[in-house]
Amino acid sequence: MAMQTDGKVLIAGSFTTVQGESRNGIARLNPDGSLDSEFNPGGGLDGTTRVVALQPDGKIIVGGDFQNVDGAPFSCVVRLLSNGPVDSTFVPALVTSSVATPPRVATLNVQPDGKIVIGGIFTHLDGISHVCVGRVEGNGKLDGSFVLRPNNIVLSSANFSNGDILLGGGFKPRRRDRQGSRSKSQQRRHFRSIL
Repeated sequence: MAMQTDGKVLIAGSFTTVQGESRNGIARLNPDGSLDSEFNPGGGLDGTTRVVALQPDGKIIVGGDFQNVDGAPFSCVVRLLSNGPVDSTFVPALVTSSVATPPRVATLNVQPDGKIVIGGIFTHLDGISHVCVGRVEGNGKLDGSFVLRPNNIVLSSANFSNGDILLGGGFKPRRRDRQGSRSKSQQRRHFRSIL
């Protein structure tokens, strides 16, 4: 779920209807709990929506274990306009897995500079090895400067006011700076991880 500044609430999950109306994986409720009919994601998502993140401009980043959104191919990440349709200006990095477990995005973190940290269970972003975490630019293109290799699923992420990134999941903590590189100083902790 995500609450908008106007009091409306985005709900996400593994559902096909909300209050008798067709809504696949994502819907928006008015402050009184009624379905917001102005939010229309078309055919919706063909899998489970696991995370929703709001951008300051009202656009909505959605992650999960889907492969199509409103009939178009999107691998686990898509951006919707504030009224629900797919934002065609956002072309997200292709999320794939080279292991038996299907790819899944479990966390999305919009950073102050507009970049988006993507975490979950996957092995590649746009064909480049990024195990369970990576970052994309505001237009969805892979940010190659962010390299981190946790040894297991990333389930949550958050920003600190100083630019640090906090990740949580089933992995062993490693000290990294905000670009994902190994920290050069034991005193500086630009990347934090929790279990």
